[in-house]
Formats: sequence, C-alpha cells, structure tokens
Amino acid sequence: MSGWNQIVTTAVTVVGTLGGVGLGGWINARSQRELWKRQRADGVEERLRDTYTEFVLIATENRRILQQLFYFQQVSRDPEILATGEEYNRKNRDLHRAAAQVSMVGGADLGQAADRVIEGCSAFAGALREVSRAPNGSLASTTLPELNALKGSINEFVELAKAQTSP
Repeated sequence: MSGWNQIVTTAVTVVGTLGGVGLGGWINARSQRELWKRQRADGVEERLRDTYTEFVLIATENRRILQQLFYFQQVSRDPEILATGEEYNRKNRDLHRAAAQVSMVGGADLGQAADRVIEGCSAFAGALREVSRAPNGSLASTTLPELNALKGSINEFVELAKAQTSP
C-alpha cells in the first residue's frame, strides 16, 4: 500500500501544481486583458478630448480674429485689416480641418455642431464685409448679432462635447 500512497501523493502534487499554475496564468491573462481594455478606452477618450479641445481653440481664435477685423474696420486701419484677414484665412482652413476630424470621431451631433460653428464664422465674416461696404461712419458703432450667434454655437459645441466625454 505504501507504493500506492506515494503514487497518489505524487499525482495529486503534480496535478495540483499544474492546476495552480494554469489557474494563475488564466487569472493573470484575464486581468491583463481588462487592464488593456481600460487603457485603450482611456486612450480613445483622451483622443476625443484632444480633438474637441483643438476645435474649440481654433474656433475661439477665429472669433477673436474676426472681432479684431471688426475693430480695425471701425477705426479704418487698412494695413491691419489686410494682415488680420490673411491670418483669418489660415485659421479658417485649420477650423475646417479640425471640424472634419470632429465629424470623424465625434459622431453626427458633434459634427453638426461643428458645422454650425463654421457657419457662424462665415456669417460673421459676411457681416464684416457688409460693414466694410457701408459708407464711412454709418455702421461704425454697430454691434453685430452674428458675433453673439458665433459665441452661442461655440458654447453649444462645448456643451455637447462635455456631455459626450463625461463619465
């Protein structure tokens, strides 16, 4: 009997050891998979936030440039108008590029909100063209409602982006 006890004990020891190693490996692999999924989700979330932040920064910069153009028109500073207009054209291209990225990663609602920001910039720029065509002084103290519409569309985009990225 002593031989059987030794064989059974050895078999139980081997099976127990191998089972423990297998179970430990499975538990470790499972936890590593969960960690990888969490890190991947955090990375996607971070890329979304970066894309939205870049869009808002560019849109805000466009608004600032347009406000500057409006001011320069009011005080008739033609050289600054030309330089600022060129800067606006560059930033407007950046805004369209950022809006395309938002549309790709953010879904339909944020893509439409980004389009409304672009439309707001275009409307404000169009209003500035109208002011520049008016006789001197007739619209010098005008406040443009398009500016408030642009600010509202930027704020709407920010609220939608916050809602999408908040936990």
